[in-house]
Amino acid sequence: MRCNVAHAALVVAFITPVGCDSPGTVAGVQRIPPQPSAVPSAGAVQLVTDTVGIIVGEARRVTVQAHDPSGASVSTDAASVRSSDPSVVTIADGDIVPMLDPRTGRTWRELAPILRFVAPGIATIYATLNGASDSIRFVVRPIPRASTTMVVDSFTVVEYRAQCSWACPYLVYAPLLILRNSTSHGNVEVISVEFTLGARTTGVCRGSRTYTPGLSAHLNWIADYLWSNDLIFVSVDGQPFPETTATAHVIAREVDGSYTRVDATGSIQRMVSNPQLPTSPSSGSDWSCS
Repeated sequence: MRCNVAHAALVVAFITPVGCDSPGTVAGVQRIPPQPSAVPSAGAVQLVTDTVGIIVGEARRVTVQAHDPSGASVSTDAASVRSSDPSVVTIADGDIVPMLDPRTGRTWRELAPILRFVAPGIATIYATLNGASDSIRFVVRPIPRASTTMVVDSFTVVEYRAQCSWACPYLVYAPLLILRNSTSHGNVEVISVEFTLGARTTGVCRGSRTYTPGLSAHLNWIADYLWSNDLIFVSVDGQPFPETTATAHVIAREVDGSYTRVDATGSIQRMVSNPQLPTSPSSGSDWSCS
């Protein structure tokens, strides 16, 4: 789970490990100069990310993982990562993520750069560390046509004071987007959404929400625990954001497998008391943001 919290122009990110086979848990995210790491055996480096449904304009985090001959994780902060075609996929600054194995107390660090998809085409990302390497091929699709299937029933951003066990000043901005499948046949799957509020953005958040024929429903839930939410903005010092409108950009997979987009603009509802928020069916967000 990753939470995006905006304060002025600041976005604070908490990142969990991407690889399911990693035994580690995140000890924090910070920028640290590379340090000498254990030498992995040949073929022990792995690039981990999602390659499904990539559209021009998106960004995704890729994690570089590596293991020594015994199978133990080793640091990858000194790994080299490059793109075969920077005109299609560029590599932006990412993070070095300190990792901890709670069973043994071992620590290591994983390199996690950001990939930005800037043009349609095909490119391969390579990672190399001490002679071991891995690669992932990306197919980047152009910006999709506007959807004639998915309809925006309503879109607004609700501003409200967070309820805390102490006198917290947090001012929350919750985007509420209701979409409808206007057809009488076939399911449509929403696979990504990005909310923006002025210069602030949630980033492109990936997930899966299926709309059956005729269904009108909220796209995103709001969890009770503030920091479990990916698709909100928070003014940590409680100063109101000045923007009066917000935007939503959605990518959907149609019945025929093609990709379409849905764009919406909504107003900001100021200082709503006891806002009626769509309740999360789980303890956290089911969207992953880059």
